[in-house]
Amino acid sequence: MYLQADTAAGPMAVPAAMSGFALQRHLGSVAGGGEGGGSTVKGSCGWAGKELFKSPGGVHGVAAEVTRNMNGELVAVVEGEVDAARAFDQFGKALLALGFNDGLTLPVMSIQPVTTSVRGLGATLLSPHPLCWRDPTAAPGGADSAGKRKRSGGKGEERVALSVAAIDCVVTLQESGKWPDDVEAIGKLSAALYLTMANSLNGDKKDDPEATIDLKFVAKAFPDHLQVLGLGYAFRVRIWNQRQVRTLHQLKRKSEGEALELARFHRPQHTQVIFALVHKFPSMGETLRLCKRWAALHLLSAPPASSDGKSVGGDGLSEEALELLVAHCYTCALPFSAPASPLAGYVRFLWLLAATDWDVSALIVDLSVASVDGSALSPQV
Repeated sequence: MYLQADTAAGPMAVPAAMSGFALQRHLGSVAGGGEGGGSTVKGSCGWAGKELFKSPGGVHGVAAEVTRNMNGELVAVVEGEVDAARAFDQFGKALLALGFNDGLTLPVMSIQPVTTSVRGLGATLLSPHPLCWRDPTAAPGGADSAGKRKRSGGKGEERVALSVAAIDCVVTLQESGKWPDDVEAIGKLSAALYLTMANSLNGDKKDDPEATIDLKFVAKAFPDHLQVLGLGYAFRVRIWNQRQVRTLHQLKRKSEGEALELARFHRPQHTQVIFALVHKFPSMGETLRLCKRWAALHLLSAPPASSDGKSVGGDGLSEEALELLVAHCYTCALPFSAPASPLAGYVRFLWLLAATDWDVSALIVDLSVASVDGSALSPQV
């Protein structure tokens, strides 16, 4: 009922007043006592409430409301479009279907996203681009309307974005003892595998009755990655090879090996842990989106890192660091219980930043609650 209130304080006036009173009673000076602190709490809660129900209108030139798909994930698509999670699932099935009949000597065993934005957990929700289709005429609205918006000099909903944020993915191939012990040779073989995957996805063997690939994507191979467009999204695929890391360590190139392992092994593992926590705590997904938007608006977040093992982002809080901070609010919530709403999780996140002595103590995040038996995951600092 209060969401429809038309007041000067905004639709979140009542929740902001309640949150400010509760914070002042429980946290005291940490919540910012006095008139200035109270207005800060109310302003912060009011901003968070508006962001929860805000529409990302004009994303890639197409206005879309924030909704949830059948899995409860946040999406921003219009009727007839596919959200990022479903597009990634279909792309993963296409890669997993590649085999010897498609010319791939080492089949793909698994594919993992490097970022949580594919499941609607980023600062901004991914929206389909009208030109990222194998057949642009199959896009909602057709290619003509997209081309007109691209050529027009208008702004906002009348213009299509000229660039698309790619979804980084890491694939693991079938184990083989024939990989060379030379870094350059491993890179050449990986480039050949990228080329084979691109040819298969592009349908070079579509006339072969034994080929099973479904032609929904258009791919282009590069020496260090595979770029794929389809269903309105761009995917950037790289191969994870443990032997390449071991070879770099043997050649005394430890920093390169650690950067490569961090980008292509630990970051996908971190992403899977966050997905498990979001599945366990229903309000954590929207809390992550709020906290990431708050950090970005305050210029505290670092640029996103890439999965190439070279680009590690810049100064500021990385996406993984923000996710671990929010995860601590849910896994180590004592003396309270885990936040039951996105607004409560957002306020708990701000309290954690204000109450923790970062110069003296380290923050231990217990990720064992995200596993079934509690032994697969270890705490992170």
